[in-house]
Amino acid sequence: MRARRPALLAALFLAACSPPDYSPVRDWTEAASLAADYRSPALATGMLSGAPTSAEGDSLRAMQEALSLHLSMLSLVASDGVIPYRTQPFAEQLARLAPADAAAQAPMTSLGEQLAYASRAMMQAPQLGSLIKKTDPNAQALIAAMTAAADRQANRDRGNAAALAGNAQYRAVLAQIAEGLALLAERSGTLSKGESAYYIRAAEHRLQLTDAALPRPALLLSPPPPAAAAPALPPRR
Repeated sequence: MRARRPALLAALFLAACSPPDYSPVRDWTEAASLAADYRSPALATGMLSGAPTSAEGDSLRAMQEALSLHLSMLSLVASDGVIPYRTQPFAEQLARLAPADAAAQAPMTSLGEQLAYASRAMMQAPQLGSLIKKTDPNAQALIAAMTAAADRQANRDRGNAAALAGNAQYRAVLAQIAEGLALLAERSGTLSKGESAYYIRAAEHRLQLTDAALPRPALLLSPPPPAAAAPALPPRR
């Protein structure tokens, strides 16, 4: 027993000195960023064909881009990186908001300012919990504005069963992102602890399942066409 004691003490010392593990937060925010950036089959087809997007559709797209970027920056900080945007990162998205989405103006502006401040303050993983807690109210307000915009889109899509199903599924994704952010804010002081990691991993799994059920554009899911055969070389003379 005495021979084992030094090894046990050494293991406990190494565990105490190991850096906090924020990988569950990193992975959830990365998954949430990708899910928030969802493009419906109609939107993706229009973008690839060059068709113009309605002002309402582009406004929702701007909010998606802002939320996705915010989540991506949280993932970066969880990886002990530094946010690269030292000034308002959502200036272009703010200019695209439609009048009907005025409720997104204030939270998106404040959220961008908070990310810019975090960049200038060189916030990294040790400050992750504080950053999540401070930005959560604005992120929740932005998600609420996005959900309202999706509701209005659903009213415009009446009679289109496929569009309505996709819209409902995306709103379910937004609800899970809001719940996940609330979970992170609630556990902002214990993000690297085992119990928190369990709940965050479970939330990531649920979000991935919901995201996987979103309809995807057939033209993006189709396999790429076979590569053209290389031209034959002229015969040697």
